[in-house]
Amino acid sequence: MKIDVFQTTLTRYSSLEIIDYPRMGPPKRVSVIEVELTPCFPGDVLVVMGHVEVTNDLPYAVEVCRRVSIEGGVGGNSGALISPEAGENVSPQTWKREVFPGQHHMLIPFSGVHVMQSETDRIYVAVVMYAGGSSMTKPNEFLKVEQSTNHLDVLRFREG
Repeated sequence: MKIDVFQTTLTRYSSLEIIDYPRMGPPKRVSVIEVELTPCFPGDVLVVMGHVEVTNDLPYAVEVCRRVSIEGGVGGNSGALISPEAGENVSPQTWKREVFPGQHHMLIPFSGVHVMQSETDRIYVAVVMYAGGSSMTKPNEFLKVEQSTNHLDVLRFREG
């Protein structure tokens, strides 16, 4: 069994535009972090793990969703799923309240396993994300994507 390791910390976006869907249109999904794998063969097993950190500086909670997918090119955002789309709300920081101050910063873990079904010269394993708002959302509001803490690791297991 051969094991190849592919890693990146390079984050393509520094923010996610917050869209209160459907009022403001569909969510804007973007490939936030991705790693290139070359080549892949039927039976290759991909084990994916990592995390992305976001920061909410707005006065309302923001939904942040992510999925891990296989994309055919850089920046793809609609490929075959490695892990399904899931989301949480990142709360605003409320220092003056006597309650728990929320999750001003949120570390979003992800993982998944995928078995390749066909041969391909090049694929990209991507973490695709979007931010969903509320009735308080105004145009051109953004959720910050931190740059120093993100990582995406892919282990490729191959027979032979």
